[in-house]
Amino acid sequence: MKQSFRLLAAIPALLLAACATTPASRYFSLVSPQNGQSASGRAAASQAIAIHLQPVGLPAQVDRPQIVLSRPDSDALLLLLNESVWAAPLADEIRQALSLSLADRLDALSIDGMRAPQGLAVWTIGFTVNRFEMRNGDGATLEATWRLSPPSATTGARFCRAMATQPVDTAGVEPLVEAQKALLERFSQAIASSVKGEALSRDAGLQSLRCSTASAAG
Repeated sequence: MKQSFRLLAAIPALLLAACATTPASRYFSLVSPQNGQSASGRAAASQAIAIHLQPVGLPAQVDRPQIVLSRPDSDALLLLLNESVWAAPLADEIRQALSLSLADRLDALSIDGMRAPQGLAVWTIGFTVNRFEMRNGDGATLEATWRLSPPSATTGARFCRAMATQPVDTAGVEPLVEAQKALLERFSQAIASSVKGEALSRDAGLQSLRCSTASAAG
């Protein structure tokens, strides 16, 4: 009986020791602190348009709480980092980062599930990530398709697909997350240019850029 009591008394100590040796999780975000700062200081009345970014689509392989790394030497092998996780679901991280960036670039009101103020033209944006890769010590790749629907029903939606890459000089998760932030900014710039009616520059850092416009009936 005394031996049983000794074992029971030792359990809390063992649990504490196990907790002490478990690495603490590190949380990462794609939302930069400067995103949305200029938009937050503007009144809605001063904004000419609104943007509605729909829920972002993601490949199932990276739609996880953990950050997923691709092996530089193999396209088929993935590494889940259990101690490095996203601060929010990855689709939400991408959506918020893009939404805030576009609001800044376009002097626009970002709406999410709410009605825009009367008289404010609403652009609807669908964004689907086709490829989201981070390779330790190598770089990041982002390939995505987006659909830009203008406020007027007489104008067809614009569909575009592009890819971008960003090398990193040092190993670690932080440089890769920063690289993905930079890639999202390139896509934000391209989408904002379309809203403004500007030609998409081939020098904007996007590769394999292809766009088409659907008929208004479609």
